[in-house]
Amino acid sequence: MQQQDRHVLLLCDNASSHSLNGASYSHIEVAYLPPNLTSWLQPMDAGIIRTFKANYRRLLGLHALEHDANGVQNPYHVDQLDGMRLAQQAWDEVDAKTIQNCWRHTGICPEV
Repeated sequence: MQQQDRHVLLLCDNASSHSLNGASYSHIEVAYLPPNLTSWLQPMDAGIIRTFKANYRRLLGLHALEHDANGVQNPYHVDQLDGMRLAQQAWDEVDAKTIQNCWRHTGICPEV
């Protein structure tokens, strides 16, 4: 981003894991949303997480069906690597339009 002279605004909620611990970045401005906002102001809660979870559950079901067809003892067992792969695929299936609609729904950034 710095080489392309791009500037980015990163909006974060008040989760403790979102602390920068004094770090600063020349092309990234971090803004924190007020605590305890309802989902109508938090786009992740407004549908992005719901879509991701639905995708993950569907993929997990397909994974289990495949394992069951192959005679796996516990078809719903997912090791860490498979879980990470399923999560990545579930996130990849969250399309840009869903994210845009969730942002538009919050009213924070209606021009998206």
